Amino acid sequence: MNQEVQGLYPQVDFKEEVIEPTINLTFDIQEHVDEANQRRYNTLIAEMLERTSEPDLAERLLWEARECLANYPDILAQFDAIFIGQRSASNVIRELHECMMIKKGAERKMSQQIDASLHENGQ
Repeated sequence: MNQEVQGLYPQVDFKEEVIEPTINLTFDIQEHVDEANQRRYNTLIAEMLERTSEPDLAERLLWEARECLANYPDILAQFDAIFIGQRSASNVIRELHECMMIKKGAERKMSQQIDASLHENGQ
C-alpha cells in the first residue's frame, strides 16, 4: 500500500513530510492539550478520516478538529503544516480520500488472500 500511495504522490517524501510530523503532532497533543480537547480532536479526526467520501463534511470536521488546538499556537502550527500547508483543505480531503481508498483496497485484497488460503487448507 505504501508504494501505491508513494506512486500517486512521487514528489512527497512521506516519511519526512507526513509520518514524522504526524507522530510529533500526536505526542505533543497528548502531552500539552487538555483532556477534553484531546478527546474531541481525536474523535473529529477519526470521523473525518471515515468520511473522506463526503468532502464537505470531512472538511468541516477537519476545521472543527483544528479549533480544538486554538489555545496551543505551537501545536496549531504543526497541524497547519501537516494538514493545510501549501494547499487547500479541500485538496487535503481529496488526497486523504485517495489514500483511504488504497488502504481499503489493500485490506480487502489481504482478506481475500487469507480466505483463499484458509479454503485451500481445508479450514
